[in-house]
Amino acid sequence: MNEIIERKLIPFAALLFGIGIASSTALMSASYILLIVLVLLSTKARSLIVDSFKNKFVLCGFIFYLIVLLGMSWSDADFHDRSKMALRVVGFGFLPIFFAGLRIKNSAKLLLQAFIAGEILSAVISIGAWAFHHPVLMGTKDTIFYWAVFRGHLLHVAFLAIASNFILWQVFSSEISKTRRLIYIILYLLLFYDGFFLVQGRTGQVMMLAMNLMIVILRFRLKGIIMAIIAAVIVVPLLIKFSPAVKDGVSSYQQDQQLYKQGNSDTSTGLRKQFHHNSIIMFKQSPVFGHGTGSYPSHYKVLISGTNQPMNMQPHGDLYLIAVELGSLGLFIFVIMLLANIFELYRVKNRYMQGMGFSLLLGYLIALTQNSFFTDNVSGLAFIFIMLAILACNQKDEVI
Repeated sequence: MNEIIERKLIPFAALLFGIGIASSTALMSASYILLIVLVLLSTKARSLIVDSFKNKFVLCGFIFYLIVLLGMSWSDADFHDRSKMALRVVGFGFLPIFFAGLRIKNSAKLLLQAFIAGEILSAVISIGAWAFHHPVLMGTKDTIFYWAVFRGHLLHVAFLAIASNFILWQVFSSEISKTRRLIYIILYLLLFYDGFFLVQGRTGQVMMLAMNLMIVILRFRLKGIIMAIIAAVIVVPLLIKFSPAVKDGVSSYQQDQQLYKQGNSDTSTGLRKQFHHNSIIMFKQSPVFGHGTGSYPSHYKVLISGTNQPMNMQPHGDLYLIAVELGSLGLFIFVIMLLANIFELYRVKNRYMQGMGFSLLLGYLIALTQNSFFTDNVSGLAFIFIMLAILACNQKDEVI
């Protein structure tokens, strides 16, 4: 029974999760629960749980979740809000189990391959929907966002950005045939075109550009810095001029800024500024330990009472949310976790996987300034599993 679990079932659960990142939150939830059960049933996988704590990212992420649980004790929010927040970041609490599972056989490699395949499929369907002018699934005919498929526009582009890095690295490889390189170039261009031309998602587009440029730098080192600067100088103006999605995003951002200066904060950018400003006020009310896990909505409601400001459930920024709910203590542990992640990536001997890890972390650090990527259930679990899979891959592993 142990052999079946370790050779077949755990890798299968990992594969399902990889597909789920690209296509389905329900599949993500079902597959990570399945993975937990299988790891606990497997003798070998169970023995790796304690060993997983030797990984500093796993250890610090687990401690971060303990702080989240402790924060429930001093929170004055109702049980629903406290438990909702704890469940949103529950992946950090299962880091040792997830890492143990992904170290079994080829589970990590299968997860990454399934994720990349899922994102390629997502891009192909999105481009097909555009070609036939028939939005599907998450699509809508009302806005430029409507070519998104399995995810909303933000995560659609953000996940395309992550997958594109795995392909772009191989485009530059000197060890592949011309035919294989051509295939990678075509696949990369599919993701690039979909992410920059068909779906508007400013955060995801900035992520993709920055992460791709980082891949160039990591791949070619000093020469890569010069290449990245030249590429940015050429590509950014071309995207602003020729991409309707990018052009609309830049235009709407500029309009939002002008309206905000005129006192109108009822825009995407304006509301974020308002949320961030109010979050700082709330943080100053309890700067050491915060207001407690899940307390953001109730305290925000009190803060804006008597004003015409709209209600907000989360501040669209991981640091603001953690600061309000867990104070300086939570922020400190969160930052330590990120530093531990960097430390573990420096220890990775596989340059390919190391590059993927650093670019993934860069993308999420960009996203946390305007969105709650780490503390969101979907994007948070995606980060956890992709990062753990990268750390679990062997020295010579390549996923495509």
